[in-house]
Amino acid sequence: MEIFPLDGLVVHLLDDSVQCQCTVCQTRQSVGGLTFILFADEIWTEHLPLEEAECRFKNLNPQMHFDHNTMLENIKCCLKDNKRITEYNRATNVFSVVFRFKVEDIVLSWRLETRRAPYSVVLSHLISPLSLALEESTRRQMLLLDRMLKIRSDSNLHGPQPFSSEVFEDSMNKSPVAITNTTKE
Repeated sequence: MEIFPLDGLVVHLLDDSVQCQCTVCQTRQSVGGLTFILFADEIWTEHLPLEEAECRFKNLNPQMHFDHNTMLENIKCCLKDNKRITEYNRATNVFSVVFRFKVEDIVLSWRLETRRAPYSVVLSHLISPLSLALEESTRRQMLLLDRMLKIRSDSNLHGPQPFSSEVFEDSMNKSPVAITNTTKE
């Protein structure tokens, strides 16, 4: 899977390495090809068998001669390069995006004709990853809190300590957290 952040959009290019059970990925797994997931204000998808992707690329770039590997690399260039120009055309159920990549006097184009994503795609590629990230963040926060409480408890058990502060490293973002002993001696 490759991720291409764009101006207000994010495109995921899924290949056979992504083993997911959403309807779009199941199609890719059964017939092969490329799957694009476009994250804008909504989630949009397009699956293209390799033959269709090659036909589209040839039609958009008749001046180019390519094989399967160079076609895929050129599509990725259109999606990721800083020199790209994008055009948007949104209808009710279709979101068309054209990407252009310019190298010297050659312009390469790629077009996505995405449709609104079914619920299984939204669940598998947006909600589940966000949920897992939130759970992991919460787990780390709880571990940090437990460590801090243990340190506080240990310092209270042993009475006043002859120090003014100790620095502990926060495991979540590696920033120092100072804990000051406020006990008067």
